[in-house]
Amino acid sequence: MHRLKDFFLFRELAPHWAVVVLMAILIPALTAKTEKPGEFYPFSNYPMYDSFEPATYYVKVTDTQDQQVAIGTTFGIASSDVKKAFDRKLIAAKAASGGKIKKADLPPEIQQKAAIDVLQWLRTISPPDQKARVDALHGLRLHRVDITLENGDLKRQSKPVGEIQY
Repeated sequence: MHRLKDFFLFRELAPHWAVVVLMAILIPALTAKTEKPGEFYPFSNYPMYDSFEPATYYVKVTDTQDQQVAIGTTFGIASSDVKKAFDRKLIAAKAASGGKIKKADLPPEIQQKAAIDVLQWLRTISPPDQKARVDALHGLRLHRVDITLENGDLKRQSKPVGEIQY
């Protein structure tokens, strides 16, 4: 009885294993003499993270005295969510300006407007048990921290982008 179950399980999985054999043996063999041997997803010789942009940035939130605010506990979200929100605002501003300028090259007043929008959003989403803590700050400031690779060294430059006071 046990062998009969195994046979039926094999019959159900046979199409799956046929695809595995096709992908693992036949496709790489067929692409061996092409310009890029083995280049067939997911069998690729190309490293996913082959190169990085020469510059990137992250954002941080501080109070008006530039004391860093713990984003996770204060607002209940990850710091990456703050950067994504800021990026979305910058992308929208870039599109409104015709899309011919890089986000990083948008005028300071446009970046400031995006930062203010994000800070106001943060204030509204803070968990109820953190409202008093946020109100006690009397203001928030969004900083953009640019990271560049220069002569093999990582350089960090922080600049305030926008601020709200309340």
